[in-house]
Amino acid sequence: MSGMLQLEGLCKLKNLQKLDLSDNEFTGKFPPCIGNLTSLRYLDISDNQLQVNLGQPNFLANLTSLEDVLLSNIQLQGTFHLASLSNHSNLKTLELADSRNNLVVETEDPIATPLYQLERIVLSMCNLNKDNGIIPSFLSSQYALNWIDLSHNNLRGSFPTWLLENKTVLQVVDLQNNSFNGPLVLPNHVNTTDMSALDLSTNELSEEIPTNIGVLLPNLIYLNLSRNHLRGSIPSSFDHFSNLEALDLSNNTLSGEVSNVFGNSSLYLLDISRNMFRGRLPLQNSNMDSLSHLVLSGKKKGWDLRVLSAEENLLEGYIPTSLCTAPRLKVLNLSKNRLSGSVPHCLFNLTELRYLRLSHNALTGSFPIGLSNSHNALTTLDLGNNHLSGELPGWIGKALRGMRILLLKGNRLGGPIPNQVCQLKRLRILDLSQISYSEKFQLA
Repeated sequence: MSGMLQLEGLCKLKNLQKLDLSDNEFTGKFPPCIGNLTSLRYLDISDNQLQVNLGQPNFLANLTSLEDVLLSNIQLQGTFHLASLSNHSNLKTLELADSRNNLVVETEDPIATPLYQLERIVLSMCNLNKDNGIIPSFLSSQYALNWIDLSHNNLRGSFPTWLLENKTVLQVVDLQNNSFNGPLVLPNHVNTTDMSALDLSTNELSEEIPTNIGVLLPNLIYLNLSRNHLRGSIPSSFDHFSNLEALDLSNNTLSGEVSNVFGNSSLYLLDISRNMFRGRLPLQNSNMDSLSHLVLSGKKKGWDLRVLSAEENLLEGYIPTSLCTAPRLKVLNLSKNRLSGSVPHCLFNLTELRYLRLSHNALTGSFPIGLSNSHNALTTLDLGNNHLSGELPGWIGKALRGMRILLLKGNRLGGPIPNQVCQLKRLRILDLSQISYSEKFQLA
């Protein structure tokens, strides 16, 4: 549904208990007369183009029967004082996420001493405690929380270890894109075994990953520590992550071996790019059935932040053929390492492979013949800046019909460019530059 929202009639429904207008395309200003609906227990107007002013007077303050307030991905504005909800003793869910970052939420001025026990709190992109950047202190006594999202604010100071204490049902903590600095210090005893997702990406955390993280949080499914200043090796306690499905350690200065990451059979998304890992890829004996994203490289444009990446690492040796036993592999990026040998032909038997980037290594051999009979969905192939030699084969026009990006620059390829290249109707980028072979490419 779309168009200007006219809610004045709804404001007369004194006994209304639930109002859900979410996931539409409503525009216009949300009328403050909704504050007259004193029986309202559930309010969700998320994911619209509505304009809502949460400044004084605040229409939520009168709705003391509220249990769930969901105001996410709309145009919020004004300064909202959380203390205005202190008497809402039934409140369980509070979600405020400003799509334009015009909202200011204050929890310390005045300090909120609420009667409620929240189960879910989302205060994202809302200039939370804008002047001092401190994390809301009232959360220390919110023992029923299972979901905490304070992402995309400018919260500052050391990592709030206390936030994880005394939360026996806590499942999700999202503190990404803040300015927490110093070491990541976890409580000596985490009272919850239900924690499934922890996102601390894009902060300023430093020093080493806690050695006992896998022991304290063994049931993590999603862990994102990317874009920090973490150093040192991957703790051996990662072996305890038996349920881990997505791991992102990219854009740090981590080093050492990565063997204890690849042994997890449930892992389907792995990103260790832009670190300083060295040695061989420890994939020879790993269960690759679940692996769907493996990126050990760096400059992946438009990357999915759930992908494991490791740009400019020091990985060496051959590309292991065990990768070919990952039937659902869609993205493989091993670029900017020190890999040698030829490109395994069996990679092109992976029917779901769409993105293959092996550039900036020391790979040798000819243009991969495995592509000639492949039935994959490959749309991007980057083999640039290696030591490939020989000519482009004529079968390229048939085998790569779905190709959109083909990058072969900086190799030792030569000979004529086959006419069959003209059959690549979907091709958008073709780069054959910087060829060092004596018989450089010629137009056929």
